[in-house]
Amino acid sequence: MRNKPSKIVKTICVWSTCMVVFFCVIDHTVVSIGIKSTKYTIDDKHVGITHQYDAEFEELTRKEQPKVKWNNFYLNYSGKVDRLQLQAIEARYFSLPETKVNPIDHELIITGKPICDLNSPYLLIVVPSVPSHVSIRAVIRNTIGSYGRYTSPFSVKLVFVLGRDGDAYTDLAVRNESHFYGDIVQADFVESYYNLTRKMLVTLKWVSVYCSEIDYMLKLDEDVFVNIPVLIKYLKTFRYTTDGSIHGHINSDSPVRRTGKWAVKWTDFPMPQYPNYAAGNSYVISGNIISRMFTVSEYLPYIPIEDVFVTGILGKIVKAELVQHNGFTYWLDSEPFPCAFAVSGKISSTKVSSFLMRELWNACTAFHTFC
Repeated sequence: MRNKPSKIVKTICVWSTCMVVFFCVIDHTVVSIGIKSTKYTIDDKHVGITHQYDAEFEELTRKEQPKVKWNNFYLNYSGKVDRLQLQAIEARYFSLPETKVNPIDHELIITGKPICDLNSPYLLIVVPSVPSHVSIRAVIRNTIGSYGRYTSPFSVKLVFVLGRDGDAYTDLAVRNESHFYGDIVQADFVESYYNLTRKMLVTLKWVSVYCSEIDYMLKLDEDVFVNIPVLIKYLKTFRYTTDGSIHGHINSDSPVRRTGKWAVKWTDFPMPQYPNYAAGNSYVISGNIISRMFTVSEYLPYIPIEDVFVTGILGKIVKAELVQHNGFTYWLDSEPFPCAFAVSGKISSTKVSSFLMRELWNACTAFHTFC
């Protein structure tokens, strides 16, 4: 008759089995993690670049994601590309083709030629506007735009740039407004958010043809206030160079979005990040690079993100200096308090209604009376 195993022996057996299972699981997990996060280093003859393959990349590789061809490079829609390949793609993108791919040949419905007929100003204020925004343009003329009417050693002029509304009554009203104020340029393209880049490219072309002797161009949105004397004082301290400069709140390491409102296709911009660029609500471009920027723009695919394309991509190609100045506003700025803004030394502020723009103007021009 066999002896039954004791409880101690049974317990030892159970614990042994559990430990074996436990270490097997751990070992499998370590191996899996190792595979999904292993760094593969290429040897010296491949420039010693290290590649990090994460779990997502391996999953995409196993599934053989569909690819799109761009200038003889095959890119995953996922955006995962080899670093050496990315460098080659960037070099190819910033080397312009021989033929135009984005011609800006829109007819000018309102030329605005007389704006700079007598002389080009030191500072040209450019406001991309919408045809129906008559009251907003009126407020800008009577505040920021009126600085040019004061006696000043530096001349300042204002121009509104518009597309076509499509409504016959609105477009007629714009023509009448232009006859009265003489500060409007209107081009023959449909007014839309997608065409904001197009509007700025039309502006660069217009400046190159009709206002080419300016020192600086200030671009600002309709809801932005700019303290013009503070801006001019800053620009006069900056050394004017032949390479040109772009001034504003500089954004860096901005990822390219492939879906949503700001989506850009891989075929139009085949890199995962944009070049550094100035926030679009207010920035300044030196006049000596505007013609070059426009010329370059016609050889690049259209990108409907105006500040990225104009100040980032075009700025990089013409080798303009990007100058960060904390006085320029950006998207996350809060609504300003007029008297605080007037003494802050800031150049611009966003989220400004028509009423607030008048308040800011009064605070900046008559501080002791208003504040």
